[in-house]
Amino acid sequence: MTTTTTGSYNIKDIIQVLHPIRYATFHNNSHGTDIHKKKPQRFSTLLLEHGEQELQDWSVIASSRKRSSSSSSSSSSRGTKQRREDGATNVSLSLSSRKSSSSRWMREDSEKSINKGGSYVKMTTNAQERDQSDKMKRIKGRLYLCSKSIVFEPEDMSRGIIRVPFEKMTVPPSSTGSAGLDDASSSSSSFLKNEDSITTTTTATTATSHSERCITLETKRYIVMKKNNKIAPYETYDKLSLFKFTFQHSSTQSFVQLFEKIYNVPTGQLQNVIEPMCDQPFDASNFRHLNETPMTVNLRAFLLGPFPLVKKAGCVIVTDQRLYFQPFSGVYSEMMASRALSWCLEDVVSFARRYHGLKDEALEIFFNLGPSVLLAFEGCRNREEVLRLLPSVRRNNDDVVVEGEEEGMSIPVFCHTDRSFLSLVVDAWINGQIDNFDYLLALNSAAGRSLFDLSRYPVFPWVLSDYESAKLDISSTNAFETMAGKQGKDGSLMTKVFRDLTKPIGALNEERLESFKARWNNMQDMGDAFLYGTHYSAPGYCLYYLVRTMPEQMLCLQNGKYDAPDRLFHSIEQCYSSLLINPADIKESIPQFYDPKSGVDILLNLRGLQLGVTQNGIVIDDVKLPNWAKSPKDFLKKNRKALESDYCAKYLPSWIDLIFGVKARGEMAFNYDNLFHPNSYLCPKDLDQMVTDTEKMQAELHATEFGICPDVLFSDFHPRKNDRRIDHSALIAPDDGRSFIQNSDLNVDKRKSLSSVEASQLLKSIQPKLNVAARNENVMQESPDDDNKDNKTAMPNNSDIIEINPNDFSIGNDSALDTSTSNILLSGSGVSTKRTDTKTYDDENDSPLPSITPSKSDEVNNRFEKVDGWTFKAIACKQIHGGEVSGCHLLNGECAYITTTSLDGGLMVHTLPTSGINERRTFSSTAVKSRYQGRNPSETSMPLQFHTFRSHQSSDPLSCLAIINDENRGYIAFAGGHDDVILAYGIKSACGLASVFSHRDAVSGLVLIEVPFVSDGESTHIMLSSSWDATVKLWNVTVSDGETVRIAKEPFAELYEAETPIHCVDALYIPEVGIIVAAGGAGGSLMVWLWNVDGGKTVLFQQDTRPGHESCCCLKWSNNAEIILYAGYQDGRISSFSFKYDGMYPVGKLNLGFPANCLEILPSCQLIFTGCADGSLRIVATTSNGHFDDGQPLVWNSVNGPSSPGITSLSVIPEKDQEMGFTLATGATDGSIAVFTIKKL
Repeated sequence: MTTTTTGSYNIKDIIQVLHPIRYATFHNNSHGTDIHKKKPQRFSTLLLEHGEQELQDWSVIASSRKRSSSSSSSSSSRGTKQRREDGATNVSLSLSSRKSSSSRWMREDSEKSINKGGSYVKMTTNAQERDQSDKMKRIKGRLYLCSKSIVFEPEDMSRGIIRVPFEKMTVPPSSTGSAGLDDASSSSSSFLKNEDSITTTTTATTATSHSERCITLETKRYIVMKKNNKIAPYETYDKLSLFKFTFQHSSTQSFVQLFEKIYNVPTGQLQNVIEPMCDQPFDASNFRHLNETPMTVNLRAFLLGPFPLVKKAGCVIVTDQRLYFQPFSGVYSEMMASRALSWCLEDVVSFARRYHGLKDEALEIFFNLGPSVLLAFEGCRNREEVLRLLPSVRRNNDDVVVEGEEEGMSIPVFCHTDRSFLSLVVDAWINGQIDNFDYLLALNSAAGRSLFDLSRYPVFPWVLSDYESAKLDISSTNAFETMAGKQGKDGSLMTKVFRDLTKPIGALNEERLESFKARWNNMQDMGDAFLYGTHYSAPGYCLYYLVRTMPEQMLCLQNGKYDAPDRLFHSIEQCYSSLLINPADIKESIPQFYDPKSGVDILLNLRGLQLGVTQNGIVIDDVKLPNWAKSPKDFLKKNRKALESDYCAKYLPSWIDLIFGVKARGEMAFNYDNLFHPNSYLCPKDLDQMVTDTEKMQAELHATEFGICPDVLFSDFHPRKNDRRIDHSALIAPDDGRSFIQNSDLNVDKRKSLSSVEASQLLKSIQPKLNVAARNENVMQESPDDDNKDNKTAMPNNSDIIEINPNDFSIGNDSALDTSTSNILLSGSGVSTKRTDTKTYDDENDSPLPSITPSKSDEVNNRFEKVDGWTFKAIACKQIHGGEVSGCHLLNGECAYITTTSLDGGLMVHTLPTSGINERRTFSSTAVKSRYQGRNPSETSMPLQFHTFRSHQSSDPLSCLAIINDENRGYIAFAGGHDDVILAYGIKSACGLASVFSHRDAVSGLVLIEVPFVSDGESTHIMLSSSWDATVKLWNVTVSDGETVRIAKEPFAELYEAETPIHCVDALYIPEVGIIVAAGGAGGSLMVWLWNVDGGKTVLFQQDTRPGHESCCCLKWSNNAEIILYAGYQDGRISSFSFKYDGMYPVGKLNLGFPANCLEILPSCQLIFTGCADGSLRIVATTSNGHFDDGQPLVWNSVNGPSSPGITSLSVIPEKDQEMGFTLATGATDGSIAVFTIKKL
């Protein structure tokens, strides 16, 4: 669109439409006109599962009652298997059979349980009795049929909104005519087949006639939300209940017909069924004036708002006077008049192209008053059609005269994502017409970021670094005196007051940066090496800051709970400290931190939210401010003053280069320690190149949940203020309808970049090896400082461009490791590059920036030791994690896989190549033969190297690991973390497969067992998870070919008798008996349960916490001649217990002298392998009945290196061709992994 300008206008006032205060004060769109006004409702799609859609609502009268087990069993005719499942459900979930559970939960008040951030807070018995949702008598309200659940919203706001998920219904909705609750129909319907959901246990309903007005449904779980209209974690009630809904103004036919269409549809196909239902024509009665002329046809669209995560389907039509959005008002629209929102085109101030996920198909329109409107269309073409119909100029109204604008004058209507607008705001900032705050808002909008989109929320820098002093002095004189003469070796700024804006957050701490670089070096064999696995802006990070203003959004993303209190935003000082030391925390700030008008709400708990209590007993309420801040507004004013300081005026261009400029992509991002996960650079062109819907869905999910980099706005280094000599054609990236995304094709000018997909295709067919050590030679020249004004910013000349010898390329795309869809950076080693020292606006002393120097090949001990008739032979050792290794697992195959998890949040898979051995061998036989063949084993040789095969980064520490395989040699890693999430990761498919919010605290242990019985009759495995919340949960898991995994959303059983946090868990299946589960915890506590095949539970053994006793930190079952449990303790003990059907009996004890951190058992040879805190590996011989051998354990010291780091995880594989030969992998506290063989001579 071409804009014209007449007269003068104030650019600062044009940018004011981006200020957060316009969104904070206008909770309802003042421009949108709802033709059919109705009473405000509490229900919104935020109360549903993320992505779930509302389909239709009815006015009803609700009744309910608790259903007894006997009436439930007689309510319908079920098969033997169904009855057994119902029996299991009653045993585990009904209140009458959970006396011990009740006594445990009664120790905490229900409100206190909510305060601790529980997911779908489980109520105490008293709380369940106090809840009246299952005792309703003719309560008026509205019934919503949604894509995955049914929701009832009572008119009485003191009552909670009730949500019943489809998968928890034991008897789906059935028509009962005028019958009461006791006469619920139980006959089977022809359309209800076996449900796809894991947890549904029966199906029953009948077709209805027009005369029937009632439906009933039976459920074993319902969820209550917003009692007394208060926002709080959702409450879940596990009790068999019956609900009846009497339709006031219609029959049940429409409900039943719609329910029939969606009930049995698999989740992946549900959207295809729903989309045609939402395709409704625009109702002409919605036009505001009779003389309006439609300029478009009906355009299917989504209204994204009025708050983040709220999404409403509908259609858009533009006339010569107004823009209309008609929301989808239900599948059966004839039941009520269609409603439409409309906006006058004369009120449009500006607009901007926006993204919808990774699709470039959304449009944000800004008006002279109130917040903007964000619409997502079906494709870019429809968006552009609407955009062209928006006015190019506007006239100032008589009612609203903006300062600097004359009444009646013509003012251009700008598109924020067009090059002309960007040129305008750059000039305005350089000339001092707008301040830093407005300039950053404009750049964010130009880069595709919006206050409506949490995945692309405006990003602002952390400016200050002093949150401890009693007084903050940001005056230019004192601040710059503090910095004078205090520069790091690399020329970086060292000041206590201000943060170094020349570096990204992840590079502020040199020690942490070195760990990132070490990981980068270890990923060189991968096609997608990166420094930071997390991003500086993502939905979770934005809601971390905004939880007090957007609590419902956090509850929506967190499965109905707040985050753990210790991880909530509660202190400015603690937050900034985490940014400097936490390897998974590199988030930048948001605009509200610099806006005294709108930022107060993010610091004060004005809604009185119950956010919980930290482990230190701190109640989470208002955010704790620095000592130098007198009040929240004072904090925001000083923050804003710092943003507008001389320091920021000088160094803000360097930060802009990192986020929006030349340092944000490719080789320059690599040079400036600013390289993120490849998926954060994905763009619409990448999505178009993907073949399968699954691939597209996973890419969008990763990008939108873990962070997306903004569009690149500048193709040259950003100028400083008062720099009058600007070449806009060289500075601003090319304009192709939005700011063009630069990528890392090194053979082209930076102003002519390929899309990331095109670059990926090029790199997959031609794979250069880039010498990392030479990365700081011959890079582009930047203008060094303000004093050298003549030395303008320039693009590289011929001598600056990297020359790559064609002989250094390997042709082909058959690399087994290159599975990424977008290679952002060339990786590897072998091609030499020549560059000159880098200089930037940041370089005060013309010193080069620090470089990532590749670590030397890690030296392996090459040990070959003999101890008491055993040999120890080292294979490889390397530090691959930045934190303690929490899980380690060896896998055999054509190539040996070593999968590890770490407290640094990383999940990594490495390989040791088979070196040309074609026949299948065991891990150790292949590796050792290729290494020592034809040599004396004691001779030193080049060690085998770990090759990084897969890598996944979590935002929180990963604390446990379990591995299973499918029937087609696919491998799935299950990892539990401190964020209480369990993730299933496909090792060959290199992507997350499934996840579930599991506990109220960190997951401490995982076990997966394949059993012939499962509670739902469909699953292949049962997963057991333990947690610091003192519970063990049992989950149904389905694994199929192609590394396909499905985890039930809720556990089918919970073991809750433990009194202390659980540190470890192990389980064993006994045919025709059940599963025996052992859990060890703090203070030496030990619990053993038997879960029967018929669903019953028995506590076999309970060893209570004893004062002075160390924690039980590892457990293993052995099933040889007898079933034996071995437990390792932090005081160095190993104890054995014998399983009998009437209990557990102690057998023996052994003192190792050092804490036993982990152990593995091979029952066939009656050996226990133990990793100890002193860094040693000990082998203990046992008898078949659990007694320990009288001899001393075999000991190998310093297994993971001369520094002898403590061993924290262990994996053992027996040799295929030798009875007493084993290959072991050990993980240690320093993040290292060692692989070695042990054989008995």
